[in-house]
Amino acid sequence: MNFQKCAPLLFAAAVLLLSGCSSPPAPIAAAPVPTATSLPPVPLPTPKPVPTMTPRQKRAERRAQRKKERAERRRVANEKTAEKKRLALAQRAQNESESDAPVRSVLEELDWKYQENASQIIAMSDKGSEILAEAGLTESRTSIMEQVNKVMDKPLLDDNGNNNQKYAEYLALYITMRKGS
Repeated sequence: MNFQKCAPLLFAAAVLLLSGCSSPPAPIAAAPVPTATSLPPVPLPTPKPVPTMTPRQKRAERRAQRKKERAERRRVANEKTAEKKRLALAQRAQNESESDAPVRSVLEELDWKYQENASQIIAMSDKGSEILAEAGLTESRTSIMEQVNKVMDKPLLDDNGNNNQKYAEYLALYITMRKGS
């Protein structure tokens, strides 16, 4: 006997026993078991339409992607170029050591003529060399110091005997003139 056919009878017997009734109930007709053909059809969810792109939209998307790729390639190339410039400047600075006799003598004169000290003068000259390199002009630190040194023969002192001349001002003037010519 199938459980689905006996289930209503068992249920009725359980109810009678719990209610205290001793006489068996009248037989209950078994409820029809639903079959796949007797069930109402369940509508399936309709799939959302996949958005399709027009050919114009596809071309625009491809163009935008290519533009991003080109920008990324340019950014990488610019980083490599900047790194090469930094390495070249570092190499050039290393080649021009402070211990060279001509550099030392020019540096001593500049230190005497201007209020900045030797290390500040070297740092400013290196920066001036970098600025000129960015403008496409190659000039060594020593050459810059020699050219700025030619501007004055001796320090210009004020009434109290203080040196008020600034190497940075003369260096800026020299760089501006070099970039302009």
